[in-house]
Order: sequence, then structure tokens, then C-alpha cells
Amino acid sequence: MKVRHVAAGVVASSLAALAVPIVQGALVGFTNRPDVPGPHVVDGLFRAQGDSAEPLSIVWLGDSLAAGVGAETADASVASLSASLYRSAHQRTVQLTCLAKAGSRATDVLTAQVPLALGLLSVGTVAVLLVGSNDVATLNPQRRFRRQYRDILDALVGTGATVVAVGLPDIGSATVLAQPLRMIAGWAGRRTDAEVRRLALIHGAHYIDINCRPPVELMPTVYLAADNYHPNNETYRFWADRIATFLRTILALNSTGGPIR
Repeated sequence: MKVRHVAAGVVASSLAALAVPIVQGALVGFTNRPDVPGPHVVDGLFRAQGDSAEPLSIVWLGDSLAAGVGAETADASVASLSASLYRSAHQRTVQLTCLAKAGSRATDVLTAQVPLALGLLSVGTVAVLLVGSNDVATLNPQRRFRRQYRDILDALVGTGATVVAVGLPDIGSATVLAQPLRMIAGWAGRRTDAEVRRLALIHGAHYIDINCRPPVELMPTVYLAADNYHPNNETYRFWADRIATFLRTILALNSTGGPIR
């Protein structure tokens, strides 16, 4: 059994070492990618007709995915769509604030976005965190990412808000990456996604999985934006459906005194 563990560790270390030169070389090509829409300003009030209650405040933190890069319009971003779908299904007015910035890693969220979020969050509000893809792309060491992500969660949970940690997407589905980089990037993304799931469970947050591709009828040229890296409208809607449904479930349980996780 010990030999098996050692062998697995050697394989993982070898893959990580192999990833370094390949990822570094591939990132050079990213500077020549086609322009895509976004990031978008998505802050706003999503008013539900006839709702006189205090709006539900949802604060998003994260990277270009949270900021809607690749979506044709602000309304097509995952943050806006999630708020809109939640409002329509629950007949609840939503106040959306998005602090996410394109290119952000966990350290950027921790130092620049969390301090702003702390002034907006309290009991009865929601924080949605979507970050980690850029940590994979820039080879942020797993131990450092773990520490930074943990500190983000602790700060957000400490406000009393409901905190939702959105996992990483399927990075290996980005067709801008050639093999074997796609395979390695997919492996690294799944490894970081598993860390996000584990940290959410430990630190009092909820986890939602988006490490899945849209339905099979959506081909790669359909679920990716023009840069073949960021999602497009269809993928953001696919994610937003999952997130809005998840929010309805956990907030309903919360309001009735049911289990949180």
C-alpha cells in the first residue's frame, strides 16, 4: 500500500513538472487570441413585480468568469443571469454587486475584493466566489492557493452571509489549448476544483460544481467564445441555471431552519 502511494506521488509530481514548460510556452500564444466581449458591469437591481420586501443582496467575487468575459452582453453574464433567474423563480427582488475583475487570482480576490465585500455582507446576504482558473494557468502552488482560498472563505463566512464557492470549469475543454496541454490543464483544474470543494466543506461555505460541459448537442464551437477559451452565452446560461437553482434550494432551507449543507 505504501509503495502504491509513493508511485502515485511520483506520477503526480512528474505531471506537475511536465506541465511547467508546456503551460509557460502555451501562455505566450494567449496574447494573440481574438478579442471577446467583456468584462461587463453587471451591478444593478433586479426588481420582482409586487415584491415589497428588502432586496436580496448578492455579491460576486472572482475572475473573468464571474465578470462575464465571453458573454455578448452584461445580461448574458453568469452573475446577471443567476440573479435574473432567481428573481423570476422566487419572485424576489435582487440587488447584485459584482466585484470580480478579469485576470484575478485568489491573492487578488483576498487583497482587493474581500475588503470591499466585507462592507456589503451580513446575515441575510449572499456571497458567490468564482476564482481559481488563473491560479491554475499561472502555476500558483497548490499550498499557497489553499491558504489564500481558505482566508477568503473565512473572511466571507465571518460576516454571517451565505457563502457559495463555485468550483472550477472544465479547463481541459478549452480548444485553444493543444494536446497534451489540454489533458494536463484539465487534470490541474480538477485537482484545484477538488481543493475548492474540500475547503468549502471545512470552512462553512456551500460548493457548487460547474466542472461539466454543456449538453452534448452543444459542440465546442458553440459553448466557447471566439477566443476558444472563455465561455459564451450558452455556457454562462448553463452555469446560471445550476447556480440559481442551488441558491433557491439553500436559501429556502435556510429560511425554514433546515440544514445548510
